[in-house]
Amino acid sequence: MARKREGARSKSKARAASQNAPRGMAGNMAELIERFGTEEACEPRMIGLGWPGGFECPRCGHREYARASGRGEFRCAGCGRRFSATGGTAIAHTKAPLAKWFRAAFTACSDARVMGPSSSQW
Repeated sequence: MARKREGARSKSKARAASQNAPRGMAGNMAELIERFGTEEACEPRMIGLGWPGGFECPRCGHREYARASGRGEFRCAGCGRRFSATGGTAIAHTKAPLAKWFRAAFTACSDARVMGPSSSQW
């Protein structure tokens, strides 16, 4: 009987998390995988997090960029400076795909067993 209540409580917590998710973020793992399941889907989100006001080249101030020939690399349309969607982050030089990092971050932030009881305050 306790397991049934626990399962119902988990479902209602997941539903509440889905409704209270910050704008632009997924509310549950299925939604996360649907929205950020590929490298190409994750890159714009990472660029948006790195440049909240939109991309601006640190060298020339140009606001447009294009994909470069490397994995996850882009090039400023103004001066040609290369940058990465993960540059300056803790995952900048890892080989794991962004989709995997998104799932790991989502799990860590949504699982009280990982973050502790105060994680719901974030």
